[in-house]
Amino acid sequence: MTRPLHSPNPQVPKLDDFVAVTLRYELSRSDDQTLPNAFFRVLGTVRREGSIAAAARTLQWSYRHLWGYLKEQERSLGRELIRWD
Repeated sequence: MTRPLHSPNPQVPKLDDFVAVTLRYELSRSDDQTLPNAFFRVLGTVRREGSIAAAARTLQWSYRHLWGYLKEQERSLGRELIRWD
Protein backbone atom coordinates (compact mmCIF):
# COMPACT_ATOMS: atom_id res chain seq x y z
CA MET A 1 0.00 0.00 0.00
CA THR A 2 1.39 3.38 -0.94
CA ARG A 3 0.36 6.61 0.66
CA PRO A 4 0.16 9.87 -1.26
CA LEU A 5 2.58 12.61 -0.29
CA HIS A 6 -0.23 15.02 0.48
CA SER A 7 -3.46 13.32 1.36
CA PRO A 8 -6.70 15.28 1.08
CA ASN A 9 -8.14 12.96 3.75
CA PRO A 10 -6.96 14.17 7.20
CA GLN A 11 -7.36 10.62 8.59
CA VAL A 12 -4.55 9.33 6.35
CA PRO A 13 -1.13 10.59 7.48
CA LYS A 14 1.07 12.32 4.91
CA LEU A 15 4.56 10.93 4.32
CA ASP A 16 6.09 14.14 5.64
CA ASP A 17 4.34 13.45 8.99
CA PHE A 18 6.65 10.48 9.64
CA VAL A 19 9.98 10.73 11.42
CA ALA A 20 12.98 8.53 10.76
CA VAL A 21 14.55 7.12 13.91
CA THR A 22 18.08 5.78 14.04
CA LEU A 23 19.23 3.77 17.01
CA ARG A 24 22.89 3.89 17.90
CA TYR A 25 24.28 1.69 20.61
CA GLU A 26 27.60 0.81 22.14
CA LEU A 27 28.44 -1.94 24.55
CA SER A 28 31.58 -1.43 26.56
CA ARG A 29 33.52 -3.13 29.29
CA SER A 30 34.58 -1.49 32.54
CA ASP A 31 37.95 -0.64 30.93
CA ASP A 32 36.10 1.34 28.21
CA GLN A 33 36.85 -1.13 25.42
CA THR A 34 33.94 -1.39 23.00
CA LEU A 35 32.36 -4.82 22.67
CA PRO A 36 30.86 -5.92 19.36
CA ASN A 37 27.27 -7.13 19.24
CA ALA A 38 26.65 -9.46 16.28
CA PHE A 39 22.86 -9.40 16.68
CA PHE A 40 22.55 -5.62 16.24
CA ARG A 41 25.25 -5.58 13.55
CA VAL A 42 23.29 -8.18 11.56
CA LEU A 43 19.93 -6.40 11.94
CA GLY A 44 21.48 -3.05 11.05
CA THR A 45 23.12 -4.53 7.97
CA VAL A 46 19.86 -6.13 6.79
CA ARG A 47 18.06 -2.81 7.25
CA ARG A 48 20.79 -0.78 5.54
CA GLU A 49 21.25 -3.20 2.61
CA GLY A 50 17.52 -3.79 2.15
CA SER A 51 17.65 -7.56 1.72
CA ILE A 52 19.03 -10.67 3.36
CA ALA A 53 21.02 -11.54 0.24
CA ALA A 54 22.73 -8.13 0.13
CA ALA A 55 23.35 -8.20 3.89
CA ALA A 56 24.90 -11.67 3.61
CA ARG A 57 27.32 -10.39 0.95
CA THR A 58 28.24 -7.36 3.09
CA LEU A 59 28.73 -9.49 6.20
CA GLN A 60 30.59 -12.11 4.15
CA TRP A 61 28.19 -14.79 5.36
CA SER A 62 26.37 -17.26 3.17
CA TYR A 63 22.71 -16.49 2.56
CA ARG A 64 21.80 -19.81 4.20
CA HIS A 65 23.87 -19.02 7.32
CA LEU A 66 22.31 -15.56 7.70
CA TRP A 67 18.80 -16.91 7.11
CA GLY A 68 19.37 -19.61 9.75
CA TYR A 69 20.83 -17.09 12.21
CA LEU A 70 17.81 -14.80 11.83
CA LYS A 71 15.35 -17.69 12.22
CA GLU A 72 17.23 -18.89 15.35
CA GLN A 73 17.04 -15.39 16.86
CA GLU A 74 13.32 -15.19 16.06
CA ARG A 75 12.70 -18.53 17.78
CA SER A 76 14.63 -17.47 20.87
CA LEU A 77 12.78 -14.12 21.06
CA GLY A 78 9.40 -15.59 20.17
CA ARG A 79 8.68 -13.01 17.46
CA GLU A 80 9.54 -12.13 13.88
CA LEU A 81 12.46 -9.79 13.29
CA ILE A 82 12.20 -9.62 9.51
CA ARG A 83 9.18 -9.25 7.24
CA TRP A 84 9.46 -12.48 5.25
CA ASP A 85 7.69 -11.78 1.93
